Amino acid sequence: MEGNYPRFRSSLLLIFTYFLITILLSVIFQWDIIKSLNLNANIQLSIINTISFSLVIYFGYKKTKSKWSEIFPIKFPDFIITISIGIFSIGLVIICSEIDNIFRYFVSVPDFFYELTADLFDPKYILSSFLVLCIVAPLSEELMFRGLLLKGFLQNYSKINSIILTALLFSIMHLNPLQFFGTFIFGILAAIILIKTENLFLTIYFHAIFNFLPWFVINFTNLKIKGFSDIIEPSEILRSKNLQPIWFDFLGIILFSIGILIFRKRLLFIDSMNDQNVTSHNSN
Repeated sequence: MEGNYPRFRSSLLLIFTYFLITILLSVIFQWDIIKSLNLNANIQLSIINTISFSLVIYFGYKKTKSKWSEIFPIKFPDFIITISIGIFSIGLVIICSEIDNIFRYFVSVPDFFYELTADLFDPKYILSSFLVLCIVAPLSEELMFRGLLLKGFLQNYSKINSIILTALLFSIMHLNPLQFFGTFIFGILAAIILIKTENLFLTIYFHAIFNFLPWFVINFTNLKIKGFSDIIEPSEILRSKNLQPIWFDFLGIILFSIGILIFRKRLLFIDSMNDQNVTSHNSN
């Protein structure tokens, strides 16, 4: 891979550019001709994010002077690895939910931050919230952070530093203290998945499953789990100061542990098979 773009400083510039484009588009969406279309907040967010990320990703990609497949490696996934990621992502949702509950329990956050994501939990906008959470966000954010940024960092920094830096930038980009710890943990695991599998499809899939579960539970089930899905009013979901039941936390830890164990064992098996193929090829 040619060059060593982007480094941390240039990544900050890319993210700053993303915010500038987002602000500009948000202003444009306030024009009367656009407002007359009556697009709900989630549709607007989908369009703005898609355009903003696409422009920044394309600009960054051109600066790398590398092949698309090197920056954004997308391959047909291994079935067992795909299943394992699905399992531990469900466990991670439960764990991160409780981490967020603990944060809200001890820290008071201005209403502004609750309002940022209120429409994503509103049953009136089921389809548009699915579009934002399960399609636009996974595609755009993974191409940006686990594609462009992580690939650049791995050329310039150690693996550990690259993982932490991309996870940190990913959390900061969301501009919401309510999501900081959950997005940071998610960012670390997504980076590890990319490094271990060299397949960006799997991080997109991981992101989509992680966002899909709470969307599905809130909109399509009658589960009443304290601290997770026991509040119906969308404006109150994130304000809850309830902690989850201990059994539910343990369920999350167990699912996460089982998924990680299967993921690790499958990677070891694939590595051993590749080593055997190399040895066999060399002997021939």
